[in-house]
Amino acid sequence: MKSIKIALVDDDQVFHFIVNRSLINLYPDSKLLSFSNCADFFNFLKRNLDDTSLIPDIILLDLNTPFMSGWEFLDCYEAIEGNLMKRPEIYLISSSIDPQDVEKAQYFNSVSAFYSKPLAPEQLLEIIEKAAVK
Repeated sequence: MKSIKIALVDDDQVFHFIVNRSLINLYPDSKLLSFSNCADFFNFLKRNLDDTSLIPDIILLDLNTPFMSGWEFLDCYEAIEGNLMKRPEIYLISSSIDPQDVEKAQYFNSVSAFYSKPLAPEQLLEIIEKAAVK
């Protein structure tokens, strides 16, 4: 399997720790890019539109982060998506159990799936395996 680069965008540092530990155990060749809010991650993407070595293969995106929500990020992302030299798979990861959030996620072509927190190691492995076959 190829090395997988994952961007985790979430303001919950405990969740960052859990995902990082799970990745070390499940897929040690992976690389985790950590961002505590969507605004910082969006700026990172804008600065690196044409650098495929920096763009992640997978984005794990929380809906509720300071400065910019996941929904706002998706609106901005879809405006620049065509300029990205590499298009990552986006997975919404949220503590929200609101069915409207799940329904709203389906309107974004860039979103691959919606997962509720906590993210089980099996779900993380499923996400990685989907990206690895692309």
